[in-house]
Amino acid sequence: MPFGYILDRIKPVRDNVRRDNHRKYWWQYGEARPGMRKALKDISRYIITPLVAKTSYFYICTSQRFTLQRNSSNYPF
Repeated sequence: MPFGYILDRIKPVRDNVRRDNHRKYWWQYGEARPGMRKALKDISRYIITPLVAKTSYFYICTSQRFTLQRNSSNYPF
């Protein structure tokens, strides 16, 4: 099973945390940040970088796009 390690090592830890969202969406790194989305609303461009990558790189993103993590609750393991 490709995600066996995650199910064996990560999910049990997330099952015991106090934050409801971390238990419910245990496969996500964190949770939605409405304050950040509100702050970016009036900005035409911003710089994004991935959470996990072999090398650091940065991408200039327009306000018409946002990261896929906002819909990540649709991707449970």
